[in-house]
Amino acid sequence: MRKNTFLSVALLAASVSVVNAQEAPKELFWQNSSNTGIWSIMDSEWGEDLGGFYLPTGWQEGCMAVFNGGGAFADADGNAKTVESIKVSGEMQVGGIKFDSDKNYSISYSSDKATDKIVGDGTLIKEGTGTLTLNVLNQLKGGTIVRGGQVNSDKKDSPNVFGDTIVLDNGSIGVAMSEISTPACQFTVPVGIPEGKVGSIWAGRYLQFTNKFYGKGTLVIYAGGERTYITDDKAGKKDMTCWDDFEGDLVVAANKTVEYAEGKAPAFFGLQFNTTKTFTGVADMEGIDSTLVNTKVTLKEDAGLTGVSGTRCFAIGELNAEEGGFLSGYGSGSSNPVIWWSIGNSNTDVTNLPLWLRDNTKANKNAFGVIKEGTGTYIFTGTKNSDTGKVFLGLHVKKGRAYINTPVDDPTITALCRSEKTAMAIYEGAIGGGNGRITSEVIVDGGTLEVGCQGIGQLILDDIEGQSLKSPLTVKNGGTVEFELANAT
Repeated sequence: MRKNTFLSVALLAASVSVVNAQEAPKELFWQNSSNTGIWSIMDSEWGEDLGGFYLPTGWQEGCMAVFNGGGAFADADGNAKTVESIKVSGEMQVGGIKFDSDKNYSISYSSDKATDKIVGDGTLIKEGTGTLTLNVLNQLKGGTIVRGGQVNSDKKDSPNVFGDTIVLDNGSIGVAMSEISTPACQFTVPVGIPEGKVGSIWAGRYLQFTNKFYGKGTLVIYAGGERTYITDDKAGKKDMTCWDDFEGDLVVAANKTVEYAEGKAPAFFGLQFNTTKTFTGVADMEGIDSTLVNTKVTLKEDAGLTGVSGTRCFAIGELNAEEGGFLSGYGSGSSNPVIWWSIGNSNTDVTNLPLWLRDNTKANKNAFGVIKEGTGTYIFTGTKNSDTGKVFLGLHVKKGRAYINTPVDDPTITALCRSEKTAMAIYEGAIGGGNGRITSEVIVDGGTLEVGCQGIGQLILDDIEGQSLKSPLTVKNGGTVEFELANAT
């Protein structure tokens, strides 16, 4: 194995030397001076730089295609156009493509999406703040690198516009963004985010990520609705091996750029996780999907996580959220699936977690619960949980510490869900409790209930104003309750 590694490195060094020794391809600059918008050998819409003067020419095989702001950004009457639209006619052999502009371009096939295409050994490099929308087959072996702005594949029936792979180097892509109906689009191109970089993907409403992710940067997924799946097959019923080589952070956000007719908007915006593992329960903790067990996940406002059908548990390394970021159960309406979220596995502290524990169907279906693992401390500060209904199965503190910290003097706020089941359970060696109101049963099963958030504040076990759910306290198996008296009287 060691010998093969040295051989691979030697071959890589040799290939780099050969590439460096080759002459860089000649650059042709898009001009569209005749305003045909046709990229072809016959149409002279390209320019060869002769020291500040661009000599009109048709496309020349093997050249570097450069888009640096040139083009017909005005119509025949002189009115400004926001997008330069280009159609590829035939097979274009290129040495690479460079976009370095703050202007917007759109490139599509002319008549046949199988034969109108871009081929070659080079790379499509996108820089500048402009948006590039593609609807043409890209067979560049070097794939696509996005360092600025955005590259969009607008439709789900578009050919592969990205080439063999994508590197998001502080840039973003859009996938099937204009599609708002089934069937879901399958996205298969590998995506890498270098360490220290941020890469964003704007998803349409129905999209399945069946590709591979890799790198150590931060991946931001803007979900276009309630059907953005992370899966390993088109049926959406396999494990999420697409994450196996990704070592960075994951951010989930809402893509609200699409306008919907009244009553047609998505019920929520989020990622739906998939696994074949069946969770055995909080007592045994077997059958957990550990794909993201070492990953830091952040849920932005109005964005969250749901799960596939069945009894499932998904482990997350560290969970963070903005106000309105949520966890929920099954992604569709059903009373059978049960989804658990195991958080805290990275042993870190999250001292302000305004998490929304959400019934995403508003129909008292789709049961789910949260399990606190790891040695760290989590403080739940969310205030949107009073109307969650009957689906919440409780915050189960298996390890470390978990507190609530919400306003005590507001009788309309309860920190966790108004569940008819258990609101909080604290197990041996763990500490739970906090400052605020908890509605429904609290079970201290060998652990410690601490009144106050880290010893400061009040803990109220009661329903919200005008409601009458019981909130009993059960202490068993050597469990303890710790509190301090304000004064001796």
